[in-house]
Amino acid sequence: SMASMKMKGLLTTSQHQPVLLFLFLLLLVATGEAHMSHDLHLVHTERTLINLNPSVSVGATPLSITGLAANATVSFSSPGPQSPSFFDGSWVGLYSPSTVDPSKTAPVKWQYLNASEPFHNGAGTGTLDFELVNMREDFIFMVFTGGVDHPVLVGKSPVISNLTPDIPLFPFLVPSPSPGEVGLRWISRKVGTPVVKFGTTQGGPYKHTVYATTTSYHRNQMCGSVAATIGWRDPGFIHTAYLSSLSSLSRFYYVYGDENSGLFGKEETFVSPPLPGAPPPSNHKHRILAYGDLGKAPTFDTREHWVESGAAATQRNLKMEAPHHELALHIGDISYAVGWASEWDQFEHQMSPVGATMPYATCIGNHERDFPNSGSFYNGTDSFGECGVPYENRYPMPRPGNDQPWYTFEWGPVAFVVMSTEHAFDTKSEQFRFLNTQLSLVNRTRTPWLVFAGHRPMYNNNQWCKGDPQCVGPELMQKFVEPLLNQYEVDVAIWGHVHNYQRSCPMYRGQCTGRKGTTHVIIGMAGMGLVQDMFEFPRPHYWEYLDDTHYGYTRWEVTPEKFHLEFIANGQVDGEDEVSHGDHRKVLDEFTLIK
Repeated sequence: SMASMKMKGLLTTSQHQPVLLFLFLLLLVATGEAHMSHDLHLVHTERTLINLNPSVSVGATPLSITGLAANATVSFSSPGPQSPSFFDGSWVGLYSPSTVDPSKTAPVKWQYLNASEPFHNGAGTGTLDFELVNMREDFIFMVFTGGVDHPVLVGKSPVISNLTPDIPLFPFLVPSPSPGEVGLRWISRKVGTPVVKFGTTQGGPYKHTVYATTTSYHRNQMCGSVAATIGWRDPGFIHTAYLSSLSSLSRFYYVYGDENSGLFGKEETFVSPPLPGAPPPSNHKHRILAYGDLGKAPTFDTREHWVESGAAATQRNLKMEAPHHELALHIGDISYAVGWASEWDQFEHQMSPVGATMPYATCIGNHERDFPNSGSFYNGTDSFGECGVPYENRYPMPRPGNDQPWYTFEWGPVAFVVMSTEHAFDTKSEQFRFLNTQLSLVNRTRTPWLVFAGHRPMYNNNQWCKGDPQCVGPELMQKFVEPLLNQYEVDVAIWGHVHNYQRSCPMYRGQCTGRKGTTHVIIGMAGMGLVQDMFEFPRPHYWEYLDDTHYGYTRWEVTPEKFHLEFIANGQVDGEDEVSHGDHRKVLDEFTLIK
């Protein structure tokens, strides 16, 4: 490909932190702890004692919820004669279902009582707001003294009833390997008779009906703690239906749900995939969104596992962008549930407005897969016992088999090949054979653009990675996988994992190649705390743009002749004011490749 680059600035990074702070950050980032608050890990669930105190009053408003989510207020007071320190370090947790044993199941979320405004310590009086996402069960608030190290349950709220536990939840469209087809995946409490009705008329009647297949996963499929222990909750039933014989780039409307009960989700709409080889409408540009390492952000000031700093602003902007795009790519580290099963439901509640309107193509990351002695390439504990099971069930990509999360699909003039950096990829591996075969089969007349994707980057400008055993992957990918990118003339390789934005020149073997080569783009800046102050100086010559101070995502426009990518920053530097409701989007970097 001939490559012409239009850039807004050559380098953006903060550079002037004191040396001691730099070394402290170096240690933290190397251990994966620099940007994470482990708020569910803080609670020592297994130490919990139960000593209900009749003088502790816990209330909840409302006492029932309906629909996809609702806000609730928990109130607490202790009018009895308590010592002034009775409520020091005390906290309230939200649990679901209401019958759980708090010594065996972690809260969905929690907060210290003194976060209430106002809070009167002597009586422990106050109120706090929580968002309750429909997880197919009822809820209850529980108040604990003793802090999070030695929790003592002293009070419970009335049960908050879920009046609509059986409604269909969290629709996500998924890519299909078959032309003119797209999958739809959703979740419900019961199996029922899952069905999708769709057509080209808004509001119906829907001319087509397709029935779904159903699966689920169980606690005994988890490979370790916390996924198999205090983090577990029932995921419900996962339904997937494939909508086929779709005319190219046409708008369809659909509803999904249970034919038996008549419970259906609200009507959604999407633009169908372009048929391979079909000429697009005149001057049509295929618009694609791509990002990695997103996660979720709480609606209120509640403590959840790994609150991702930039996720709220990125999600807000993706929802604004969704009606104008055809496809989304999420390159690993999806929800950051890491064993806390309720986090999956909360993430999917937040992101289904995007996933319901376009195919949501995903890539497995270290926080979905890695666990010791489980078959992952890396032996870390990054998935906290999930080992890819929730990910593979919730995101049915067109992969060749179980625990083989690599796949290919086409979208107009683009062929996508997705690898797993968390599985073996040497020349003797099954994955390597798959990648080699699929890359060789790409029809460059039908799909002139070839995009390769994986979670951990092949090239990465970060000092902390030098000598770290978790960073052997880049060198090995350069050894085994990069020759494939060169042989099959991959145009763009997109990566996540490193939480900032980096873009190279078209390159091979660490050298800019000018007319021919692969442009590497790291897009791990969507939500999880930014990896900052780690760029090498002087920077390697092949990095043309680096930014470690903005959250955001990438926006693509592709035709058979032109590939254009923009880095869209959410707004202010370092996430400051990024949760405000204004539209602060701005283009920080962009480049164009020309065929």
